Amino acid sequence: MARRYTEQELLGKTKLGLRGVCNEIGFEFDNGMSLDDLIKAILKHQGGAHNTAPAGDNDGSDGADEGDGSVTVTCGASSQVLEVVGKSISYVRREYSSVFNIGRESKAMLNGVEESDESYILEDGDNLEFIKKSGDKA
Repeated sequence: MARRYTEQELLGKTKLGLRGVCNEIGFEFDNGMSLDDLIKAILKHQGGAHNTAPAGDNDGSDGADEGDGSVTVTCGASSQVLEVVGKSISYVRREYSSVFNIGRESKAMLNGVEESDESYILEDGDNLEFIKKSGDKA
């Protein structure tokens, strides 16, 4: 049985490293894919297990309060109130990366404090912001 990789492990790999992962798990590597799309495809190939949350659904949700309330998500000049309560920060990063232009290097700030644990399950009223160092381009 092939090893299952977590999203955090894959995020730390180069494209060459991801190619090795693809070979190991029997997934056809596509050099034309972006790193983010390749990571999503690898996770999906592994059965959708993102392994970012300790329990619950594979989409980063514990299912308890999903849909009850909202979270303000901001990246640069883009900001929206989304119904992502019960989802993880990594879920928001992955699913809304193109909507908000969230770069891989962007740091997650939760309610004004840098949050390094992206498996944190969002709660009603949370303010999630993705920031990048000034002068860096996505």
